[in-house]
Amino acid sequence: MSRLVDGPDFETIFAIGTNCGIYDKGTIARCSAMCDEYGIDTISVGGIIAFLMELNQRGFLGKNNIIGNLKPEWGSERDVLLLIKQIGEGGLTDIEKGVKYLSEIFPGSESFAMHVKGMEFPAYHPWKAPGVGLAYAVSDRGACHLRGAPVMELLGLETSGKPEEEAELVVMCQDSMAAMDCLIVCVFVQYGIGLDHLSRIIEACMGFDLRGAEGLEIIGRRAWVLSKLFNIREGIGSEQDVLPDRCLIRNDKGELNLEDMKRFYYRFLGFTENGYPKKQLLEKLGLDSIIEYSKIGIEILIKKIIEIEDWEKLMLLLLFLK
Repeated sequence: MSRLVDGPDFETIFAIGTNCGIYDKGTIARCSAMCDEYGIDTISVGGIIAFLMELNQRGFLGKNNIIGNLKPEWGSERDVLLLIKQIGEGGLTDIEKGVKYLSEIFPGSESFAMHVKGMEFPAYHPWKAPGVGLAYAVSDRGACHLRGAPVMELLGLETSGKPEEEAELVVMCQDSMAAMDCLIVCVFVQYGIGLDHLSRIIEACMGFDLRGAEGLEIIGRRAWVLSKLFNIREGIGSEQDVLPDRCLIRNDKGELNLEDMKRFYYRFLGFTENGYPKKQLLEKLGLDSIIEYSKIGIEILIKKIIEIEDWEKLMLLLLFLK
């Protein structure tokens, strides 16, 4: 019996479609509907299944086949549908944990395990988009195209590729995207209006001066730096701001110079070369209390903040604490 479902979006068409060698639109729509019903992400599911297909192609599944007798093949609609069903119903607990976990089970597969910090890749490959590659690497949550990836590269436009210019572009995009996240608006808004227009809307509604786009950019930078501080506290530092080896070799232009881009990126962001925020940056953003509490003790610091009634600083501090 047929039924009417929403059509798959672009990322789903990539992740479950071309990424796995599936080109039948009916099958892709069915897979998308299944993922919706199971409550699982189509990008991650597609990345996991494609990784399993490559593991099988390269002979990794022979001795340690964690999915039983199934040997997923590129382009097999049956295999994709079966794997989505088993993942969605909890029948493959190892598979559910993602590409990073699977690459640890199969030593030697790390170079083609398409993830950053455990998040599977979206549709945009760094070969033709170096700024996107940098944004994936330094993102607080991994390979996410909504964490500062330059919009012009996402749309297929070619940028200079120069490390310094790509790094500056990523910092600018991170600030603006983080600001829009704080406003709880879709990033597609930037295709129609900019931060300056958004700031005027907020000022008209709320009655306070944001100082235009610059004020929102500072809010975005504060949110971004706070998320990086959270990661550092949890042991996720610059050594994990990396890309899979497959992303670092480009067929037509040689190597993707990630390390140079990272060096410029940290400088533009106001971080040290090792990926830690400088004291001056934290003071500028009003986040210096996060460092201060580690020196004098959290209870004493909270009392001091309450005494001067700096409620914004108190909120930021409490958000950062476990």
